[in-house]
Amino acid sequence: MNLDDLKVEWSMEMQRAEPTNDFRFEGVKRQVAELRRGIRFGSFWMVFSLIGVSVIEVFVQFVSLDGAGWMSKLGALAWVVFAAWVIVVLRISLKVKQSDDWTLRARLQIEIGRIEKQRKLWGNVGAWLLAPMMAVNLLVTLGGSHDKTGSYAPGLAGWVIYGVHVALFAFVYWFCRREVRRTIDPVLLRLKSLYRELVDG
Repeated sequence: MNLDDLKVEWSMEMQRAEPTNDFRFEGVKRQVAELRRGIRFGSFWMVFSLIGVSVIEVFVQFVSLDGAGWMSKLGALAWVVFAAWVIVVLRISLKVKQSDDWTLRARLQIEIGRIEKQRKLWGNVGAWLLAPMMAVNLLVTLGGSHDKTGSYAPGLAGWVIYGVHVALFAFVYWFCRREVRRTIDPVLLRLKSLYRELVDG
């Protein structure tokens, strides 16, 4: 498709769209931009935090503590692998199949695909983020308990830490699911509504 064909296609689509639809499209564009900024901001701080924890764990277990056991060192390496895993997942979630067709319909399809991927990602936060993080935390805390007491069985402080972890993970799970319903779903529904009106109009 050359530029002249594109101009004709775009003009036809704009003629089919009513002024109110054009106004709604601008509103959806703002919502999509805000959602994108929010996702990137949250992803940045999540990756920053995980990398920071990984660096601290590796330093503590391999440099600072001479008596760190094999499980503590394995836990530090597990944090590094987990951080890399999260970075890969977040990176993949931002990629969508691009279209060579530079029409309004194609652009809406791209945005719908992108937001649907984010919806699926954060709707399944327990599987790709919280469950692996819980396993890594369990490895680290058991290793730390063994290094200090010689036993893998957690004491009172260990059980308190586990309780805090479970409560925190439950909150993150609930929060992510709520944000999917509150933030992502309304934008996705508006995009799909505009796309149907454009196709059927």
